[in-house]
Amino acid sequence: MQRCARFAQELAGQLQLPLSLEPDLQELHFGAWEGQSAAALMETDADDLGRFWADPYAFTPPGGEPVELFSLRVLGAIERLYQACAGQRVLLVSHGGVMRLLLARARGLPRQQLLNVEVGHGALFRLQVASEGRMSEEG
Repeated sequence: MQRCARFAQELAGQLQLPLSLEPDLQELHFGAWEGQSAAALMETDADDLGRFWADPYAFTPPGGEPVELFSLRVLGAIERLYQACAGQRVLLVSHGGVMRLLLARARGLPRQQLLNVEVGHGALFRLQVASEGRMSEEG
C-alpha cells in the first residue's frame, strides 16, 4: 500500500482533494509468494500457482490471505465508502488485485475468472456503486 499511498498523497496535493487512507483496500497478502514474480513462482511452485490461477477462491498461497476474506474486506470498505459518500464522486487509488475484484464484480463475472480481468499498470476506470454493493462499469 505504500506505493499507492504515496501516489495518492501526491495526487491529492496536486488536485487539492481530501485524502483518506483505507487499510481494508490494501492488496491481497500473498504470504510466501509476496514479492515474487509469476515467472519465479513458475520455477519453484508451478503446480500451486496453476491452482491459484485456475480458481483463486479455491487455493490460497502458503501463508497468504484467502481470496474470500480479501473480497469481504475490500467489498466491506467499498460499502462503507458508499455510505459515507453517496451521490459524490470518489477517486480511489489502489493495487491491481483490488481493481480486478471491483471490475469482476461490476461485470458480473464468475469468481473463478477474477484473475482473467486485465488491469494494466496505472489503469483508470469508472464504476457506479449503488446500495448493497451493486456496481456497474461506466464508459
